[in-house]
Amino acid sequence: MVAISSLTPVFIWLKQKPKKGSKKHVLIFDPIDLENFKKSEVGIHPYYSAKGKLVGYATRKSLRKLSLVSRASHIFVFNTNGELFLQRRASTKDVFPNLIAPSASGHVDLNETSRRAAIRELKEELGINKKPVFLGTVICFTSQLKEFIDVFILITDAQIKINKDEISEGFFVPFNQIYEKPLFLECIPAMQKELTKFKIKIIKQLFSSHHKNSQNYY
Repeated sequence: MVAISSLTPVFIWLKQKPKKGSKKHVLIFDPIDLENFKKSEVGIHPYYSAKGKLVGYATRKSLRKLSLVSRASHIFVFNTNGELFLQRRASTKDVFPNLIAPSASGHVDLNETSRRAAIRELKEELGINKKPVFLGTVICFTSQLKEFIDVFILITDAQIKINKDEISEGFFVPFNQIYEKPLFLECIPAMQKELTKFKIKIIKQLFSSHHKNSQNYY
């Protein structure tokens, strides 16, 4: 466990540089971040080297502005008809505006595992309090975002209650339509990689749950 009080802020806007090799620094991008850090009201996330080694910690804004490598959890939520719930990102998002994203997703926070992050995001974004199944990890480095992404699946008919502060639009899509154009090309880059890499695993999870409309999986 890393105590917030043990972290030393490094003021990026003043071009202050962290000491090489230190994992006790948190990168602060601007004075607002610093004030929120002092009040423990800003999210702090680990960031990594390109090979996945922990380097230090940063605020969300620092991750974005400095193009740091972070870790995230993505969750695909299917109902028992084999339909996948998707969300469309708002036009105001700082990365990948208007594109389609997984059912729920988010950065892994300080002192949090990717599984705990997945459970938290399901509850925060969709109002679902269940434990998803781990599918695997995808590495996605783009000019806008660099992430190690742990991917999960949840098959449930639990009612979805969209958090409108998090999601602008949500909708279900039959599994056999997910890979068709133009829908597939409207997905964020990481999601395209995830759906391709884990297609067989997803199908096996759907079949193992004894869904009633198995013909929809092809």
